[in-house]
Amino acid sequence: MLKFVQWLLKLGGGVLIAVPYIPADVIESARMFVSQADNMPAPSGEFKRAQVLRALMNRHPDTRESTCALAIELVLCGAV
Repeated sequence: MLKFVQWLLKLGGGVLIAVPYIPADVIESARMFVSQADNMPAPSGEFKRAQVLRALMNRHPDTRESTCALAIELVLCGAV
């Protein structure tokens, strides 16, 4: 079934991307921290991203670092 869906998407010019489950509270926290970081007078975007990642990991210590980083990236690109 998955191969069929991938084939249909390929015909239409789309791709199927598997994204791990990210809890809703992590996404909401990422939104909040990203919006706060947008108003922060910081030297670079990478510094802001590091601050948001640290704050997100402090708020959700049981969540993997890669999941927190993905939540930040998804919020930044507007996918969630």
